[in-house]
Amino acid sequence: MTDATTRAHEAGADTDARQWEYTTYAPAGETCPGCGQPIQSLDVCRRGMLARRDAPPLVAYWHFACATQKRA
Repeated sequence: MTDATTRAHEAGADTDARQWEYTTYAPAGETCPGCGQPIQSLDVCRRGMLARRDAPPLVAYWHFACATQKRA
């Protein structure tokens, strides 16, 4: 394993469901799954996938602040 792979594995990144694809702007009408608030057109956000039971993953957008908060 490379150093980066080892660090990611030790940090639990391979089991974290929130694997961010990139930072972007959300399409109109998107709601942040982290806080439940609408994402405004010029809010910087993170794009990722939400796993669903018995269905393909769903593209979702999080406010940048919601995506970077530590989970307890």
